Amino acid sequence: MAKNIYELLECTSEEFLNGAYKYMFGREIDREGREHYLAQLVSGANRVDVLYDLSRSSENNLDHDTRSRLARIFKANGNIGMPMLRPFRRRRLANSRAKENLIGILSAIRAPGATALPAKSDPIATPKAGADLNHSTQEHKAPVVVRAKEPPPKAPASTPVSPSIKYPTPVDLGAAPLISIIVVNYNGERHLRELGECLAKQTYKNFEVIFVDNNSSDESISVAKKAISKIKIIASEKNFGFAEANNIGQEAAAGELLLLMNNDISFGPSLIEDLLQGFGESGKKNVAAIIPKILFYKDFVTVKVTSDDSFRLNEKELFGQLSDYKKLIPLTKLQDTHKEHRFMVPVGTGKLKMTLAYEQASDADINVTISDSEQSKVRIEFKPGNKKIVTFDCKAGKAQPIINNAGSYVTHEGECGDIGIYEVDEGQYDTPNTRDALCGCVALIRRSALGNYPLFAPDFFAYYEDSELSIRLRSGGWLIYYHPTAVVRHKHASTSSDKSLLFKRLVAKNRLGFMAIHFPHLLEAQLAAAQSNWKHLEHSAANGVKFEDVDLEFIRGIPDLRVDTLGFIGRVKSGLIFSRGTRLPSIGIYNLYWNTKGGGELRALYLAEALSKYARVDLISTHDFDLDGLRAYFNLKLEGVRKIIVGGFSSQDTKHYDVFVNTTHHSNLISRAHYSVYLLSFPHRHVTPECLASYNLILANSDFTAEWTKTYWGNWAPVEVLYPPIDARGIHAFSTEQRDSNARVKNILSVGRFFKNGHNKRQLEMIEVFKKIGRKRRDFDWKLTLVGSVNLKDPDSVGYLAELYAAAEGENIEILTNCSRNRLLQLLSVTPIYWHASGLGVASLDPESMEHFGMAIAEAISAGCVPVAFSGGGIPEVLGAELSSLLFADEDGLVANTERLMDLFECSSEEFFDLSAIAAEQGIRFDVQQHNARIDSIFAPLVRMAMERKARFSSVRELQAN
Repeated sequence: MAKNIYELLECTSEEFLNGAYKYMFGREIDREGREHYLAQLVSGANRVDVLYDLSRSSENNLDHDTRSRLARIFKANGNIGMPMLRPFRRRRLANSRAKENLIGILSAIRAPGATALPAKSDPIATPKAGADLNHSTQEHKAPVVVRAKEPPPKAPASTPVSPSIKYPTPVDLGAAPLISIIVVNYNGERHLRELGECLAKQTYKNFEVIFVDNNSSDESISVAKKAISKIKIIASEKNFGFAEANNIGQEAAAGELLLLMNNDISFGPSLIEDLLQGFGESGKKNVAAIIPKILFYKDFVTVKVTSDDSFRLNEKELFGQLSDYKKLIPLTKLQDTHKEHRFMVPVGTGKLKMTLAYEQASDADINVTISDSEQSKVRIEFKPGNKKIVTFDCKAGKAQPIINNAGSYVTHEGECGDIGIYEVDEGQYDTPNTRDALCGCVALIRRSALGNYPLFAPDFFAYYEDSELSIRLRSGGWLIYYHPTAVVRHKHASTSSDKSLLFKRLVAKNRLGFMAIHFPHLLEAQLAAAQSNWKHLEHSAANGVKFEDVDLEFIRGIPDLRVDTLGFIGRVKSGLIFSRGTRLPSIGIYNLYWNTKGGGELRALYLAEALSKYARVDLISTHDFDLDGLRAYFNLKLEGVRKIIVGGFSSQDTKHYDVFVNTTHHSNLISRAHYSVYLLSFPHRHVTPECLASYNLILANSDFTAEWTKTYWGNWAPVEVLYPPIDARGIHAFSTEQRDSNARVKNILSVGRFFKNGHNKRQLEMIEVFKKIGRKRRDFDWKLTLVGSVNLKDPDSVGYLAELYAAAEGENIEILTNCSRNRLLQLLSVTPIYWHASGLGVASLDPESMEHFGMAIAEAISAGCVPVAFSGGGIPEVLGAELSSLLFADEDGLVANTERLMDLFECSSEEFFDLSAIAAEQGIRFDVQQHNARIDSIFAPLVRMAMERKARFSSVRELQAN
């Protein structure tokens, strides 16, 4: 039971009703009340309406405080004739998450087509052992052979239930994108070795495997660890089904491309490469998914049995005689009486014994033909009851590949199915083309095409989830592309039966849920037809009509099925169908300028790398950026860190994260995450109170920045200092190694981006000072090297760079743009003097134009370079007390300090090398290890709290890696 009214409002439909009865009446809900209020929710009532109705019952036993609290909620919801209060529409954000959640719930419940809230998914009864559905299929009805080569008419694009989804432009995949393979497993131990062998042979190597185990009772996890390389295992403590388990895999996956794979498939070494090539060969940029041709696991032989008199066959008898691959494909209704029956069995099936049941005694001849080519020899035995036992050998027939799925179709009436299913593969589906829908057995999907949505709506559990996803993708302007060069063999229904009770229940419920989402104009008629059919079945069973055992069990469960279906439809109408309660801890780091590769971006990337050990970390932006390029440029691994592009990223999008970190300079983004951190470069003066109130902590990059933050922003949130990190120990070790063979040379180095405005690095002033020193000193043979990145798309930056080249002409000055990391380290190792002049000539009342910390100078002193630096901003903190004498306030100070160090260096003074050693020691303060220890002290408790909060809703153990 929920602890309070706010938690109760966040529960799923059934949990809410159960909790409401306990909350109001102190007892369990009865069936009549359950059905009545679920119907009310479906018809448009919200949860507060239900509470209001219950509160008027004489049975309620609430105390005075609870009645008062509810009265305020009823008033806000308009249950006493008052409209929604305006403060609820233009509320001021506060750190009280309970209040904010309540406001969001009330607004979302009352708004038509409301945005999905992060509430817990409705529970679906976990199936009994051995009856799970952790595969996907489009075979929603009994096998019917369709020989037509053209699929049925396409369904019109429909509108997804929630308007909040964002469909950004396709993300650039690059030359060799990381592919995250998601494998959902339930007691699939017998399939995993073959799956591992197929993956190990792939010609495409840049992939990871996310293995989501749905609480298997066999040895699946231990076998998977040994059989599959590059694997991350998520072990669930309950069976979430195919849909939600894939969502969990989506959360853990790092790649932009998600490759869904059933565990019961086999494929050749080029499968991943072939699927990936489909994006290019389609010739279209808006392709969301590439799907393969799916064949049944083995080739099949077709058996045709004819007789002059009508007969029927026993399907269970035939099925029981199949060996390792138990797949029987009836091409006629074997239980009906006909003169000819046809069915297919896998290649390798030997002798079969079948019973032909006649309506009356018959002497008719019996002929058995295998694959229309071989007349099989038969042995016939006569049995009592007008039956004949026929034995024959299947090995003589020609085996043929049989299509499981060549893409899927969706009709205008919402009917879904596999294109080409049960047809012999004769090349009739070998033309690449777009399709209405994908089959979740195998599909390569762009993460960015999903927008803010999960892969699947959790309520589906299994069946129809892939059809729903397909229409959702197409309604956003994306395409699903069938690429038959990629071929997969599928065992099909290996962990479930398409005639099982669970199959029948899920298909009955999910089809109506699917209609509610994408074909709402047809829902009323479909629901009425289903209700009528269910009543007819109940009436027939009550009057002694005989049914098969599985059908009888289905009929007995119709009351619960009716409630489950109404609950599903109610969640659709309430806008909650895509809400999820089973989430892995997640951290989002937002930055609009990743591609600039500046110090702020490096600082954010170091933070991402440090936090990735706690949870999945998303690097978020509104436009595409090169994550692999950032890894290479800054020499960071960034494992477990992924790129997320969301056009028009807003405060609503932050709700998806447990911890949200805003690292964008001058941002006023309001965060609605559970815990929010502003990683600050410097406070801007146009900040809004709503923005500040939404953050729990502000992390400044220096004491200098922290003081100005308090001056500009007041005390809206606590401010702490987190110095940006550098690889101080690595840089020092590299410099020491280089100096064993290369002594320091007469060079002055300065590192900083080439741009004109803001906290400009003052390279032009440095050039003039260098020339001034050169004119003063006899036999001047020093060199000035200026290193930095430049945005060649920015005219001002390009113009500033041209000014530098012009000023440096004829001087011993080298300007290096966008040089490699190794080249920079090489320069640091041989340079004795480092210049840093940001802030020079800037008025003290303009602190934003000063250097707020200075990662470049921190790296320089780590390498043993002796700094000469401007005394403003956060630079004095970087140099520390022992190097403070090297600070300057104007150009004359820069000249004086530089000439003094030149003299010391030229005469090999011990004093110079003492300063170099002090500089290297000072740099250790900013080493990444120190930074990460500070990160642990700040963020570990936050992530722990987030995980504890999720533990109430989730049964997923943390990620494991082999």
